[in-house]
Amino acid sequence: MLAFVCVATASIFAATLNPPDMFSKSTFEASQAQAKTESKLFLVDATATWCGPCKKMDKTTWVDDKVVAWMKQNAIAAQIDVDAQKETASALKIEAMPTIIVFKDGKEHDRIVGYKSADELLEWLNGVLQGKHAIDKVIADAGDRKDPAAKINVQARMELARTLASNKKFDLATEEFLWLWEHMLQHSNSYSGVRLSFMASDMTKLAEQYEPAKVAFTKLRDAARQKMDAGSKNRDVTLDWFVLCEIVGDEDAILAWFDKAKDPPKN
Repeated sequence: MLAFVCVATASIFAATLNPPDMFSKSTFEASQAQAKTESKLFLVDATATWCGPCKKMDKTTWVDDKVVAWMKQNAIAAQIDVDAQKETASALKIEAMPTIIVFKDGKEHDRIVGYKSADELLEWLNGVLQGKHAIDKVIADAGDRKDPAAKINVQARMELARTLASNKKFDLATEEFLWLWEHMLQHSNSYSGVRLSFMASDMTKLAEQYEPAKVAFTKLRDAARQKMDAGSKNRDVTLDWFVLCEIVGDEDAILAWFDKAKDPPKN
């Protein structure tokens, strides 16, 4: 897990933000020190002035009476502007907004990304107090892919892969995406379009961040090409090859294929 962040230079909350009252008005460093002194959780809400879901949470979730009461009892909360406090955002490895991180005993315990209602946030926070992680529920919903008799929830498995990637568990995320690419349509053929678009985009991002994922996805691409070279006329195989080339960033292979198709060798 990410070690508790202590940025060398003071990070004053940006004037462009107008955090709800429950957030500390102190610096990031002073807020984290207060959490340690009071033996409370330290919660960080990474936001941006242009982030629609962030603004929605400011107007709803973060002013909800139940949330405010929970925070007062259990945590010190700080809100950071990822544009104005770039060093802090980088140290926290913020990639999307809103990202909400909870630290326990000086170390990151868990993080969630995206808009959360008051009830959703409190469910997560109460789980944190019990030592749980957001991914625990995702795993339970997804079904056991190693059990042939298990009912697989493809949407939940995709969410699991994304959650693993966002939590920097790149090796496990790679395993999930590999399984999904090869098996998801066996469980739900309606995800064909999602597989080649949204999931492919997630796989591209992972390949850019984690070289072993790129290597693994390249092997998938090469396997599809072997089928094509062996004479396969299956349109899905060819489409898989094209998309996998894009996932691993090998547009040159696509151009070479088009050149060869345009000018086939003469006998």
